[in-house]
Amino acid sequence: MKTKLTYAAMVTLLFLLGAATAWSQATAGKVQGTITDGGKPVANADVVLTNIGNGRAFKMKTDKNGQVSGVGIPFGDYDEEVTSVDKHFKRQVRIQGEGGAVDDISVELTSGKAAAGPSKAEMEKLKAEREKGLNLNALITQYNAAQAAKNWQQSADIL
Repeated sequence: MKTKLTYAAMVTLLFLLGAATAWSQATAGKVQGTITDGGKPVANADVVLTNIGNGRAFKMKTDKNGQVSGVGIPFGDYDEEVTSVDKHFKRQVRIQGEGGAVDDISVELTSGKAAAGPSKAEMEKLKAEREKGLNLNALITQYNAAQAAKNWQQSADIL
């Protein structure tokens, strides 16, 4: 009886350690930045990050100092849209979790430029990576359908 209890305690401990490891793997990040117009902070500007892959939108508003921040933004590629009373700005950004870094979504509305962001070449690379991912997803869907239908030859052909 004592052996069974010890065994159960060890299994429970291993399960809890495994769960803690899984929880520690971050899948979302933090963004922050400042929205300015002519170098002056823009209060109450709307900032929307829309996930390019699934369309999920995260809406934020700047404070009186033009500061904006958000937490729990899943990693991925986003369309960032900033709208103030008379200005509108749009670009693509990547939220990533390298080393727990905070991604900068600062924008200067007058010049229409972001304080930090990918270059045109980097955006082309991002688009190519996204296209490659979409193609891989299509292949996975075809493979899963072939497996479900037990069409082994088609499954092998896809691989």
